[in-house]
Amino acid sequence: MENIYPFAEISRQGYHKQIIKRDRDALLYSRIKESVIELREDHPRIGTRKLFIMLKLKGVVGINKFERFLLAEGLSVKMRRSPKRTTNSNHYWYKYTNLLHGFKLTGVN
Repeated sequence: MENIYPFAEISRQGYHKQIIKRDRDALLYSRIKESVIELREDHPRIGTRKLFIMLKLKGVVGINKFERFLLAEGLSVKMRRSPKRTTNSNHYWYKYTNLLHGFKLTGVN
């Protein structure tokens, strides 16, 4: 390994710090994944931002990195589309006939 350090332009200390950080991050993300799976059993449709707050991860990992992690692991919730359509914006195309055309009023009520 001594020959590789100068070639890669890193110090021995930097190389070993990187390995330790990678192992620490792997452990952190495995614990986060377990916690998310556990919370999703009780709350299957909870969003990632609310999960972030519930797990109290502020200062440990950023919200955007947390969201990317859940997306990569397949733990993010897909948005549901509403099957109902309540507004017909093309209503001005319909023309209704006058049902009272030619009708004569003969009295009250």
